[in-house]
Amino acid sequence: MPPPPKKQNKTKQNRSGQAFPQNWLRANPLALALGVAGWTLPSTIGVPAFGGASLFGKLMESIGAELAHWPVGPGVTSPFWLYLLTWHVGLFVTMTLAQIGLQGRGDKYW
Repeated sequence: MPPPPKKQNKTKQNRSGQAFPQNWLRANPLALALGVAGWTLPSTIGVPAFGGASLFGKLMESIGAELAHWPVGPGVTSPFWLYLLTWHVGLFVTMTLAQIGLQGRGDKYW
């Protein structure tokens, strides 16, 4: 009976001949949790630009206003789209920075 095949190393050779790890992202669930909390909590703080209201509060308020006339969706000029886009861009930037920070700390960059 032939011996079982050896496990393949999960790296591929790139054009320069160096190995490229398959798990290059090294996703960390802690980065997801810290990123969501790190954006949601500060976005609930009121700011003068919104008349003392918060971005998260304005987003929730606009969602409620749009759901009030459901099944008709929000119009193109609805402020809902601005709040939605702004909140999500901030969320994804914060999650990306959390991932970079945790991986940098794990790799002893800081």
